[in-house]
Amino acid sequence: MTTLTQARQARAEARNQSARTYQGQDCDHGHGGTRYTSNGTCVQCANAQRIAQGERIKADRKAKGLPTRNRRALVADI
Repeated sequence: MTTLTQARQARAEARNQSARTYQGQDCDHGHGGTRYTSNGTCVQCANAQRIAQGERIKADRKAKGLPTRNRRALVADI
């Protein structure tokens, strides 16, 4: 496990190299220390949040009687 100062240095180095991710501190949920350079968010936590949000949207659309994906109806040209 790295110290906070080392994590900040790793993020700064990754930014200088235009890297998308860097190896920082482990997150509070125990995931490995791979984080996004842009905002410092844990990569695995961000993916889990994105998936959960998609599931919530699908559930809300289903409860409203809408299709689970927002697709336009196909209209045949006459």
